Amino acid sequence: MKADLPSLLQDDIYGYGDFIWVDFENEKSLDSLSPTNVAELLYMAHMGEPLQSPFLSAINNRFVYYAHDDGWSTRLYCRNPRDFYETLSHLIPLKLDIDVPLDGDCLDAIIPLFSQGVLFDMQNITLSPKVTVPFYVVGQINNMDDIHVPVGAVMGILEMDERWNLTFL
Repeated sequence: MKADLPSLLQDDIYGYGDFIWVDFENEKSLDSLSPTNVAELLYMAHMGEPLQSPFLSAINNRFVYYAHDDGWSTRLYCRNPRDFYETLSHLIPLKLDIDVPLDGDCLDAIIPLFSQGVLFDMQNITLSPKVTVPFYVVGQINNMDDIHVPVGAVMGILEMDERWNLTFL
């Protein structure tokens, strides 16, 4: 299953319509899902949020990924925060075709801002002479149409030279 993740990450999942992906410990655990568990999964797939917890003990899942077909709204639930950090350390480089994951120092510096709402601006990256990704603190946003980032409000820049660096402005 883990070997299939890179192809899923590269795929145009927004072309599927609303998309939900839930991992599970083993195939046999799927047989132990109760009707209530199935209803919870169907609710999450339809509404884009869990009815209760996104984690089901019957399948011992660690992740739930939901992407709305609008291409804007994506939610990732991770049972263990370390899984989230590991995912993030690879996701931004993957989107930029860079094989060097974000290092712990960059993650440690930016993760405290996540509770305030961080937006990585993938439309305004620069690729030369070095890769830079601006980021903003945007607050709690439930609708991407509500984001109005004032010009010059860049909070910092994630930069790749020989290694990843984080600069706060």
